[in-house]
Amino acid sequence: MVSSSEAPDGPRRSRQDAADQVPFVVMPDTPSVLVTVTDSAFREVAHAMGTIDTTLPPGIYRIEQRFGGEVESRFVEVGTEPFVERLALPRMPMPTPVEGTPTTREDHREAAMRWSTEATYGAARRP
Repeated sequence: MVSSSEAPDGPRRSRQDAADQVPFVVMPDTPSVLVTVTDSAFREVAHAMGTIDTTLPPGIYRIEQRFGGEVESRFVEVGTEPFVERLALPRMPMPTPVEGTPTTREDHREAAMRWSTEATYGAARRP
C-alpha cells in the first residue's frame, strides 16, 4: 500500500531528479565572503561562507555575495554541463588608493609612491 504522501514511482522519480541535476561550484576570492544562491522563484537553494559545491537542476540562478558591507549579485544560467565559476571580490569604495577598489587610479599610485619616499616633515621643509 502507498501512502498519500508517496507517489507509486517515488524512488524512481527521485533518481530521475538527481540525474537532472548538474554540479554547481562557485569559489569566491576569499573564504570570508557570504555567498547565497537563489532560483528563479526566489527560493534560496544554497548558501555558505566561502565556496559552494552542490548540484542544481538547469535554470536561471542569482548569485549574491556579501563582503565588508558590500553586496553584489548577478544572474547566471546553468545548463546541462557543470557550472564552475570564481567570484571576484565585490568592489568596495575606499578613501585611499587600495588596489582592486574604485578609488585606485594611476595618479593616486604615483602620489603615494612619491610621498612615501620623500621626507615631508622637519628638515625637508626648511628653506
